Amino acid sequence: MSFTDVALVYDRFNDLSAYDQWLDFTLAHAGEAVENVLDMACGTGYFSRLLAKNYQQVKGMDLNEAMIDQAKKQAGNEYENLIFQQGDMLNLEAEEGKYDLVTCYADSLCFLKNEEELKQALFSMVNCLKDSGRLLFDVWTPYQLSQGFDQFSYQDEDEKGALLWTSFTKANDLSVIHQLTVFDRIESEADQDFYRRYQVDLEEKTYPLATYKNFLLEVGLQPQQIQVLVNFGERQYDESQDQKTDRWFFVCQKGE
Repeated sequence: MSFTDVALVYDRFNDLSAYDQWLDFTLAHAGEAVENVLDMACGTGYFSRLLAKNYQQVKGMDLNEAMIDQAKKQAGNEYENLIFQQGDMLNLEAEEGKYDLVTCYADSLCFLKNEEELKQALFSMVNCLKDSGRLLFDVWTPYQLSQGFDQFSYQDEDEKGALLWTSFTKANDLSVIHQLTVFDRIESEADQDFYRRYQVDLEEKTYPLATYKNFLLEVGLQPQQIQVLVNFGERQYDESQDQKTDRWFFVCQKGE
């Protein structure tokens, strides 16, 4: 898995309007007196910039260096309270105890390889919190990865190129392979356009809700400190009526 090849075109073919919903969810559930925020798996930093308009200090962090380079370039010198740094959510020892809020959205945890990495990531992010800090994240549900993406196909284009996206589910494994093909215009000579073609295969995995809850308990949270919501925080998840919901949204509070 690598986002390096699509870093330059990521925002062009991403539904940036969805980040307004993540922002609303964040503002509603971040808690009070939030000053320092870590936006984990920040990508090209679009959501980090939204956070920087609402909080005193924001750090965007991503494993992929090309994404961080784009984030820095797009932010420019506009935000004095925003920094970007390459970093691994599996190893955040240098960030421990620094933040009132940690966010990790856009199903970023689903790109981890296995349960061990998922547990380590949750442990690392919870440890980044100050006492009474909150971790907010979302993941795909098993329904979405076993049926929601079944035979999914999407295409988009702009004046500079095109995106072809096809997904192949592995229902028994609660995983999906996204095959992305990007055509990006690189030059135009004598009325003839030239394109660079990128092919990227991205795999996502999810787990039953009990797995996420158990890992959060194992990393030190109590049951009453964990909320699971749907529809960007519209209401609490109800297993009896939300069997076809696509995402779980977690609100996790450290300490009292």
